[in-house]
Amino acid sequence: MPTKLVVCVASLLAHATAGDLVEITAKSLDSEFLSSPGGTFVKFYAPWCGHCQKLRPTWDALAESNTRAKIALIDCTKSGEICARYSVRGYPSLLFFGPGTAKTEPSEPGAEDDLDAPTPRTMWDGPIYKYGGEKGKAKRSLEELKKFADGGWKVTPQYDPSAQPPPPPPKTAWTTLKSTWRDIRESGRNLLLFLAFLA
Repeated sequence: MPTKLVVCVASLLAHATAGDLVEITAKSLDSEFLSSPGGTFVKFYAPWCGHCQKLRPTWDALAESNTRAKIALIDCTKSGEICARYSVRGYPSLLFFGPGTAKTEPSEPGAEDDLDAPTPRTMWDGPIYKYGGEKGKAKRSLEELKKFADGGWKVTPQYDPSAQPPPPPPKTAWTTLKSTWRDIRESGRNLLLFLAFLA
């Protein structure tokens, strides 16, 4: 058991960046990290996202400020399973994990001896709050983010990842071809109606 704790702490320290900013990965997401007494404010991002890049200096400054909450990042291109678990579909998404505990789904009996067994999935059992609400119109200034991290989340409606609508199905060549063909047919009908009108 002490070995797991040492590995967990080492992985958290390895991902530390400016101030107390921590890059969370699937391996470092655990109850030790998320169960901060002041909560954990997490930015879900993608490296190619322009809005995420623009927010990065402010997020780094937030980590260096004296907030009661831990400040963290999750790269959704590397940790897509975590982002899907919390229904993150747009970048950046700012979620505050309020005081609570993490629960781990039980693994199958004997799985702890199997090196190829999937790692148990950790879910947050406490309240989660989304910065900016449903419309996402909140300012992303350092002052506003700090105010939210230091208790402003208490007046925000709770965020339920399981209540979010499912993501749209991915576009394939076939669905694109079908919609293009449908557009061509519709355009042809409109052209025929126009020609009939002229005649």
